[in-house]
Formats: sequence, C-alpha cells, structure tokens
Amino acid sequence: IVFNSVIHCWSKSKSPDAAQRAEEIFKWMEAQYQAGDYLVRPDEVSLCAVLNAWAQHGSTLGAERAQQIFDHMQSLTLEQRGFHISIMMPNIVIKAIARSKDVDAVSRAEAILIKLENDYMFGRSSLRPDVT
Repeated sequence: IVFNSVIHCWSKSKSPDAAQRAEEIFKWMEAQYQAGDYLVRPDEVSLCAVLNAWAQHGSTLGAERAQQIFDHMQSLTLEQRGFHISIMMPNIVIKAIARSKDVDAVSRAEAILIKLENDYMFGRSSLRPDVT
C-alpha cells in the first residue's frame, strides 16, 4: 500500500517529471514481483495511478506513454502481470488521449472504444465499456 500511495502522490504532482517518477516506481515493483517478492506486487491500483500520472501530463507524450504501458500490461499473462485488467485502465488511456489535445485525439479515443465494444461483444474480452 505504501508504494501505491507514493505512485498516487506522483500522479497528483505538478512536477514535470511526475509521470516518469510514478512509472519508475511501478517498474521497480514489477521487477521485484518477477524476481519473487510478492509483497510489492503491483496491482490494479498501481497501474491506474501510473496511467493517471501520464494522463495528467496533458501532452502527446503522456497519451502515447499511457497507451504503451496499457498495451504492454495487456500483452502479459495474468500470472506475469499479477492482477486482472479492468475497464478503468482503457478509460484512463482515453482520458490521456483527450487531454493530449492532438488533432487525431477523437479518432484515437473512438478507436479504443470501438475495439473494447467489439472485443466484449464477440467474447474476446470481459471488459465491458461503461460510463465511468
């Protein structure tokens, strides 16, 4: 819980390197977990806080990094990851894209939503798009 609290603090920070610092802590936790230290296993809260840190960045870099981290976590097995993916995660990625002010932000966000809807509808995912 201490690590999640520190990541959460970085996600709320206005420091220009806040998202990077949050991600570094998350990566450290991930490495420790892979090495067998289950006491610092990152969880859904950890990942959401890191994604929120990048969403707060409010830039193209923040949106791209949030998407990359989410895609990486989705590519891992449940055993490798240590926790289930929740609908909150792609919601935060969409928020990061919206805050990026990229000219293609709307189409990128809609593409994620359409993929979520299709994956759920055709049984490829249990993530059901919602209004959160």
